[in-house]
Amino acid sequence: MYKQYTKWYLISFIVMWGLPWAAVKFAPADAGMAICFILFYALNPLYSAWIGYIAASGEKDVWALPFHSANMFLFGTWVIFDIDEMVFIIYACIYVVIGYGSMLVWKMMNRKNCKGENYGKEN
Repeated sequence: MYKQYTKWYLISFIVMWGLPWAAVKFAPADAGMAICFILFYALNPLYSAWIGYIAASGEKDVWALPFHSANMFLFGTWVIFDIDEMVFIIYACIYVVIGYGSMLVWKMMNRKNCKGENYGKEN
């Protein structure tokens, strides 16, 4: 269990810290800004939804993955960009909502599918 949690924690670190750092460090200024927009508005929300799915299908101890992923984003952007930028808190909150919303949807879908043949039939 801890091995799976550690694996997703490491992947979250790479996505939420590594990719913005690489965009700032290696891309030209204009391209780096475009890459950061793609990260903040497309890749990170998709990753948050995916990590919510992983948390929903995992053990009970991995429920905190969406929260940790958003915290990694917040602290990573504060280190890479500027700690005075408060808009990153809004992004992190949105990523938490997306992650836990995805987790809730997948949990509800699994609950509905786990009832099997007796679902919807009277006893």
